[in-house]
Amino acid sequence: MSSTSAPSGSSLQQSEKKGLTHVSASISFILIFVFVGLPVWWKTTTVYRVNLPYDEIETLSTQELDKERMRPLSAATEFDVTFTLVVPEPQTLDVSWRIEDAVEVYLKPFLDKISLVAKVHVRSQVLRHFNQSANAYVATADQLSLIINPIEGSTGFQASIHPVLNFVVYVVPQTHYPLYIYDDQGNQLETNSFLSPKWGGVLFYNVAKFPGPGDALPQPVEIDMRSVFQVFLAQLSLLVGLPDKSYDKVVHYLDSPVPSYLDVAFLLRRRTQDYLSTSSSSLKSLSELLSKISNIVVKD
Repeated sequence: MSSTSAPSGSSLQQSEKKGLTHVSASISFILIFVFVGLPVWWKTTTVYRVNLPYDEIETLSTQELDKERMRPLSAATEFDVTFTLVVPEPQTLDVSWRIEDAVEVYLKPFLDKISLVAKVHVRSQVLRHFNQSANAYVATADQLSLIINPIEGSTGFQASIHPVLNFVVYVVPQTHYPLYIYDDQGNQLETNSFLSPKWGGVLFYNVAKFPGPGDALPQPVEIDMRSVFQVFLAQLSLLVGLPDKSYDKVVHYLDSPVPSYLDVAFLLRRRTQDYLSTSSSSLKSLSELLSKISNIVVKD
């Protein structure tokens, strides 16, 4: 007969010690992971973010701009001003304008006054053989936007690294003579011009008379620069942010188009408001971005 021997007491004690050792190691590993590993992981992976005043930022961006505030250039400290003479029928009219003298006499005093706010570069050009597509003697307010695109599409309008204000003198051709502009209420505009916010202005120039049968062609025509710049200076005032003085009613009676010190002070305040509006808009955009992306660091 075979017989089996029972395990000795020393073997049982060693097995129990090994089990206790394994349990102790497991418990120690769990405790170290919970009390050391997790805090270290949390600290090293947490993205620090300051509590942002989202409600206050939203309040700043809800302020609506009125029509007058949307008209000028947006806080531009340097921009170009381009004067363009458009002659649709150079074979009929030999149009000339003394733009250099007019800039020196009428525009330069204005630019000197606003030099604290913006630096202005002046350019001029003459475009000939321009085709006007609108076959009408009366242009209403809702049709004026259609005139800008073909003018901009001409080769004379060159790009600039600065914002550009365009002022165009369009000599009305004989086929559309005389051409007058009417507003939304059906009233004829005395200036016979219109203003496009942030773009510039266009003036339709009706010459005194066209050559008759048998007259020599082309007929010399001299642009009245004083009347032209009375309109353009009033438009330029609005486009740089000066107060609206109802230029269409008083432009031809302005004896001193140069801004006063109060006007310049107003312009400085308006530019400050423009900078604040730009900052508010940027803050709103950043707050919306941060609310959607949670792992961006935001420090104090």
